[in-house]
Amino acid sequence: RYFTGTGMTYVAAAGDSGSQVLWPAVSPNVVAVGGTSLNWSGTGTRYEAAWLHTGGGLSAYEALPSWQSGVTAAGGGTLVRRAVPDVAFNANPYTGEYVALTLPGKTTVWSAYGGTSIAAPQWAGVLAVANSMRAANGKTTLGDIHATLYKSIAAVPGTYAASLGDVIDGTNGTCTTCRAGSGFDQATGWGTPNAAQLLATLSGTAAPLSTTPTTTYP
Repeated sequence: RYFTGTGMTYVAAAGDSGSQVLWPAVSPNVVAVGGTSLNWSGTGTRYEAAWLHTGGGLSAYEALPSWQSGVTAAGGGTLVRRAVPDVAFNANPYTGEYVALTLPGKTTVWSAYGGTSIAAPQWAGVLAVANSMRAANGKTTLGDIHATLYKSIAAVPGTYAASLGDVIDGTNGTCTTCRAGSGFDQATGWGTPNAAQLLATLSGTAAPLSTTPTTTYP
C-alpha cells in the first residue's frame, strides 16, 4: 500500500548478493532494477553481461502480476509468481559509475561506485527525464510503468530492440534460472535502456525506430 501514490513510479534495487529476492523490489508496484557489467568506450557498440552479484529470482510469496502473465523467463519456463528484476543497469563496481566529489576549497575527487543501489537511481533518472518530456507536451506523469514495459515495449519486437538492450550473457548464480538469456531473465529482466529511443517511447514523442543492435556479445 506504500507504493500506490497517484502518478508515482517506484524504483528499487534488486540486491547485491547474487540470486535472491528482496523487498521492496519484489513488490508488484515497484520497478526492480538488477545489475550488469558494462564494457563500453563511449562510442560504438557496447558489451554487457549480468553482474555476478546482481539480485534476482522468483518470489515465494508475491502472486503473479497480470503484466507478467504469459512471460517466459530464460531457463525457467513460464512465470508462476512475481519475478525480479524488471530491468537492469551497469552495477559492477569495476565497471561502475564515475562520481565527482567536490568540497569547498578542495580538489575534485573522482570515484567509481557500483551495486544495484546505484543502478536503480539511474533508472529513476531516465523516468524523471521522460516525465519532464511528457509535461512539456501536456501529458500526465507515467505512474506505474510495468504494463507499458511488459505489454507495450517488451512485447513488440521492434520497439523492444530499439528501446532496451537485451542482455544475454552472464550469470548471478548456479541455478538454472540464474543465467541471462534472450528476452526476459531473472538476472537482468528485460535489459538496460537505450535511452534516446526509450525516452521517446515513454514520453510519446516521435522518433524513428531502429532495430540495429546496440549490444554485441562474443
